Amino acid sequence: MSNITRISIYQFTYLAGLTLLLVVFVLISNLSIVGSQNCSFKWQKSRVAADPLDATYYFEGNPVTLINGLAQESVAGASVLITRVWSEPAMGDLNADSRNDYAFIITQEAGGSGSFFYIAAALGYGNGYIGTNAVLLGDRIAPQNISVSQRQILVNYAERLPDEPMTAKPSVGRSAYLSVSGSRLLLTGPKLNDKIQVTEPLPNALVSSPLMVSGQARGTWYFEASFPVSLLEANGNNIATDPPYIMTDKEWMTTDFVPFEAILTFTPPATKTGWLILKKDNPSGLPANDDSISIPIRFAE
Repeated sequence: MSNITRISIYQFTYLAGLTLLLVVFVLISNLSIVGSQNCSFKWQKSRVAADPLDATYYFEGNPVTLINGLAQESVAGASVLITRVWSEPAMGDLNADSRNDYAFIITQEAGGSGSFFYIAAALGYGNGYIGTNAVLLGDRIAPQNISVSQRQILVNYAERLPDEPMTAKPSVGRSAYLSVSGSRLLLTGPKLNDKIQVTEPLPNALVSSPLMVSGQARGTWYFEASFPVSLLEANGNNIATDPPYIMTDKEWMTTDFVPFEAILTFTPPATKTGWLILKKDNPSGLPANDDSISIPIRFAE
């Protein structure tokens, strides 16, 4: 056999073997991809609940499935970890799919003195809901309210100063903003509100009575040229204001921004911080039409 013939046979054998290895690699890769897609689909499908109160939420990566807003699980030390929905849900579209999603304040307690407060969301999926990860707010804080606006969750709560003991009553007002990215819930900053913008007071401003409130809101924020306003102490107590609403003397039957300005007087607060709440007037009374903006403030002594 000539040398040329031997070389041709060797080349053919080498190329054939290489081709076979490539085919096997492609087949294995495709099978792996199909398998992972099937596993992902089954995992998602298993998480879908008909009711947000029965969804599965993830605490530090650990799944917890609620039944009517409650779950109990035995943990180390013969104690029971109790997970429960603490608040009424806030409703709104969090991921731009034109479906209503739900946001909750959820607590976890394990028999000790701690009571940990989390925020979680139930995202509309198929004919049900999928729970997100739960984001920790703090231990033994004092949540005040939760709302959804412009695809963002806003939670107002009170906590202690860093040097205060856990036995002290929470008295420092805080606000947390959370948004959905993919299927995860993340802490974010406040978004620019395209419905109402407050120019005075600014966030965390030092205020006293009388208080000037000014800004602009879309005409749809008003009804009969006014919308409700309220002041809250850090403990959630409402502070009486006069007047209890803000009015405009401009044409409000429009979708454009309409300026407002008001002077509020209020009774002395019991806490050092609080919130100014400007609510959308909602004559329909439907929760889907509720909206508000919260401005954290400090009260002058």
